[in-house]
Amino acid sequence: MQNKNRFEINNIVYIISTQILLLGLLARIILQWEIARWVLLPGALLYLWAVIAYRPKQDNLRIKRLLRLAHFSGLLWLAGAISMFMQSELWIIFFFVACVFMVYSNIALSCIANKSSKTKDDLQQ
Repeated sequence: MQNKNRFEINNIVYIISTQILLLGLLARIILQWEIARWVLLPGALLYLWAVIAYRPKQDNLRIKRLLRLAHFSGLLWLAGAISMFMQSELWIIFFFVACVFMVYSNIALSCIANKSSKTKDDLQQ
């Protein structure tokens, strides 16, 4: 039961962190607010915490690689937020690459989870 609660909390933290990152990026790119870096830093930290705390039910080589890619995207989000504080324009590259890695790893992990749940449902019937 405790693992299920931990999984739900991790999902909530993940959803909140991605929304914070999205709002921070919109505030910086569209509205060009300098204060957006103060929004992006906690969003990056929460996202990194969420992907590090994620423990999948399966454990094979592909899932491990996808998790490492997700961890790397979390580090890139953090590096981009820190580069904003250092007045560097590298944050654009960091955030772009982090977003690509984040989308790819999350879609692939969710596809693997859906396949495993479908096979469990087929076995139970």
